[in-house]
Amino acid sequence: CTLLGGGKQTQKIMEKYRRFGDAGTGVQPFVPEEGRPLSVGVKLTVGAACLVPRVLFLTLITPLLLAVYVTPFLGAVFRGLVRVVLAVMGFFKIVEKTYPVTAASSAKPDPAPGPGDVILTNFCSYVDVLVHSSMHATVFGFLREDKVLLKGFVGAFKHATKSYEEAEEAYKTGPTVSLKEAIEAAKAKGVPLTLFFEGTPTNGKGVLSAPPTMIPSIDAKNIKFHLRAISYYDESNRKAWNPCFTQVRPFSTHILALLSRPSHYLKVTKVTAAKTPQYSTMPDLSILQKTLIGRLCEAGSMGAMQLKRQDKEGFLQHWYETQNVDYAKPGSP
Repeated sequence: CTLLGGGKQTQKIMEKYRRFGDAGTGVQPFVPEEGRPLSVGVKLTVGAACLVPRVLFLTLITPLLLAVYVTPFLGAVFRGLVRVVLAVMGFFKIVEKTYPVTAASSAKPDPAPGPGDVILTNFCSYVDVLVHSSMHATVFGFLREDKVLLKGFVGAFKHATKSYEEAEEAYKTGPTVSLKEAIEAAKAKGVPLTLFFEGTPTNGKGVLSAPPTMIPSIDAKNIKFHLRAISYYDESNRKAWNPCFTQVRPFSTHILALLSRPSHYLKVTKVTAAKTPQYSTMPDLSILQKTLIGRLCEAGSMGAMQLKRQDKEGFLQHWYETQNVDYAKPGSP
């Protein structure tokens, strides 16, 4: 039954897949957090009571959302509707934090991203696309080595719902552009580029290693960087189900589990302008990249990992074998 997620205790699952954790931090970024087991009665009562009206409402509001999205000059209305969609999905409140939290820095928050700016953010779920879209107009980039899949709102949401195998195939078939071209395209549209540099979603406990040439491949002196850390992990309720989409199950199964839960925790941490490194203060691009990702990890209380996007394939193969699910290697018939 997919209602309310259910499943094994997270600790037992973590132990079972220990060898796929990051050597430096001990974080296991691909293991889903199932939360406490729920009785069949709770699944069929509370789960159904949440799921049915939400599916009906989302079915009705989606055409309106898409119509507003393609209509010029209705950006504020679109962002408002995305907030409504998030609330219907159980994200009733977005907890917005500023990092670091001090009297001096809180007076100077990070300014709104401008055209051609780059928003570096971690990648946890298709919900991330909704969260960023509810805050500002943007295009999205999914990074794979030195190439970017550049997507608008609809394309980004669709890509974020793909399985690992489908996403890898999409990177190969494209079309893809360089990061420099993606930034130029965003600037031409008059919006920032939200860059999911990890390339694949995780459970939010750590940040996957970025390609070493990510920042050095662009003309960083003319680019403004912003840092946004998204977290679905509630420290006050560690037994709660984590809605991160780690691709161990199909999107259809995951969205049903998400919609059948009464509510979800969601926090967005914005790093202040004073604490966001820029080329003007850090012209060594390799150091700039390392510092940007390090500051993002600090803001989101996440580990900076050595694991990369490619390491997910081995984990998923083992996961599917232990869960008795057929595994199809990317590109195989």
